[in-house]
Amino acid sequence: RATRLMDELEDSGVVGAGEPGKPRPVL
Repeated sequence: RATRLMDELEDSGVVGAGEPGKPRPVL
């Protein structure tokens, strides 16, 4: 699972938080 990676990317502002039930918008 890349949950930890996604969290790190969110902190960096690379990946959007994404709403529950929806895929996270990349760039």
